[in-house]
Amino acid sequence: MDSESEGILEPAMTMPVMSHYKMSAFSVVALQL
Repeated sequence: MDSESEGILEPAMTMPVMSHYKMSAFSVVALQL
């Protein structure tokens, strides 16, 4: 993501979004194992 895009998102929203992507990425990796 660009720095400008991150600046638009509020910290309150950024945390849940990042954790959601981390869980999604983890799920994808787990399925590929």
